Amino acid sequence: MIKAGYNGSGFNDVVWLGDSVNKKSKMCSKVMKEVQYPMVVTKDFYDNLDEDAQKWFTPSPHLFSPEFYYGDIVNIEMRDWLNEQKEKDRRSIHLNKLNLYYRELI
Repeated sequence: MIKAGYNGSGFNDVVWLGDSVNKKSKMCSKVMKEVQYPMVVTKDFYDNLDEDAQKWFTPSPHLFSPEFYYGDIVNIEMRDWLNEQKEKDRRSIHLNKLNLYYRELI
């Protein structure tokens, strides 16, 4: 449960997000720590895929049964764009660190 609305708008109602949103949020957090693949699906989603589509995914490393499945399923243009964005972010972070270091020297 959260309070939602714009500050000062008069709309400040309680919103029930439910168990589904909570579970998906926890799964996203866990997945970001364990795997870095562009496509991650829940077990329920995976179970509803046909056998051919299930072959595209790898089960998460879990002791008894996988909690999620992941795969590198993106089109080439999207993968290239994603790699370019990651490289831009890496350069930006590096430049910011250099700028901070330079300011400390002055």
